Amino acid sequence: MFLLVTTWFIPRRWSTAGQRRRYNRSYSSAGVPVVGNFRVKYGVMGKRMKMPMPKLLLGLMVCGTLMPLIYFILLSYPNSTPTITETVVQSLLQKNNSRRAEAPLPLSPDIQNQIRMDPVFTWEKEYTNFMKDQEHRKKALRNACRTLGLIAHKNKIKKEDLYSVIVNDQYGFMYCQIPKVACTNWRRVLLVLTGFYNTTEASELKAKHVHDSYDRDLTYLSELSSGGISYRVKKYKKFLFVREPFERLLSAFRNKIQNHQNEYFFEKFSRKILKKYRDRNMTSETMRQSNVTFIEFVRYLLDPSTRKRGLNDHWEHFNTLCHPCLLKYDFIGKYETLDRDAYFILRNLTPNHWVRFPSREETYKHPTTTNLVAKYYRSISPRFVQKLWKMYEKDYMLFDYQYPSWLPPLKLNSSSFSLQSQPPPSDEPQQSISVIK
Repeated sequence: MFLLVTTWFIPRRWSTAGQRRRYNRSYSSAGVPVVGNFRVKYGVMGKRMKMPMPKLLLGLMVCGTLMPLIYFILLSYPNSTPTITETVVQSLLQKNNSRRAEAPLPLSPDIQNQIRMDPVFTWEKEYTNFMKDQEHRKKALRNACRTLGLIAHKNKIKKEDLYSVIVNDQYGFMYCQIPKVACTNWRRVLLVLTGFYNTTEASELKAKHVHDSYDRDLTYLSELSSGGISYRVKKYKKFLFVREPFERLLSAFRNKIQNHQNEYFFEKFSRKILKKYRDRNMTSETMRQSNVTFIEFVRYLLDPSTRKRGLNDHWEHFNTLCHPCLLKYDFIGKYETLDRDAYFILRNLTPNHWVRFPSREETYKHPTTTNLVAKYYRSISPRFVQKLWKMYEKDYMLFDYQYPSWLPPLKLNSSSFSLQSQPPPSDEPQQSISVIK
């Protein structure tokens, strides 16, 4: 329409006065028909003139009538042009929409009675203590990040380093999973929140499926674009759970290494440990009948060649997995207060969904590591304990864990100190980060 109107208003090919004068001077003395040749070369002979006033007024009237009409039509279709970030989030929310339930599943009477009778849901008086602990933990983390020099002015991180962070776009939060800190139960909860499973009880999902076939329904931060990562880091709430480092290390040994319960860990780690620290000539059959001892596992961890190859996630450092000095976490949960922290974090992040964090009795049957940790660590020499402490000292500092009281006192170096005496930091971790592809 615009082209039609403009072409109607544009006059024919008019010549300028200068063109007519130059042509007359060139051809009039030679007896050439001036007007005819001028029309062939320059078009209609006439003066260049402005757009006639009636046509100009008519054009203004047409535009003034059509523009409000077009504007009204656009307003009648809300959200017709969403922003790029909203489009990304909406596309993720519609992912596998055919598998999602059309409406939230109603809670069964048994579950409703269980919720009313569950003592966890009467812990409202603990909320004040929970918030005080959160402020203390975040302050201690900021102090440690500043003291250790882990807060950079330009927070840059590679996409592949965010592989431990799981995103939930429906409720707008992110969870950084740390193995051996109830991460299986947290994955159960996140899977229930996706709406892909016909259950409201997270404990009904089997652990082997949670880490295998069900993993396809979880979204990892490292899988998203750089813009999507920056948007979520800035807008979404974030939380993680940590555990006493030595206790977590022992839990990983008992669950993955000690009794060859996991074929992958047997082939990847146990065989190498037995051959290197026990007998190089051991056969495969003998290896399967022999359990790796805790001292052998500790020697493997302290071996410089192990550090060069990189640590497995089950005994990797907190900072490497979750980058707490770059990502500003809204909630820091601890395994020592797991039930209370999980309850209040879920109520904050998912106020309209009564998903319940599974209790340990529902998902684990073997003895707790807490009751055995002193026995295992007293079986190794103080020299190895000292080296382990140096290896995991930053994890203790970042999350305000003290040297274990169930171990004999060690002569700590000058770098070991209590972070409670440090002054408050002048700068906090930034909420936005630069993602390096």
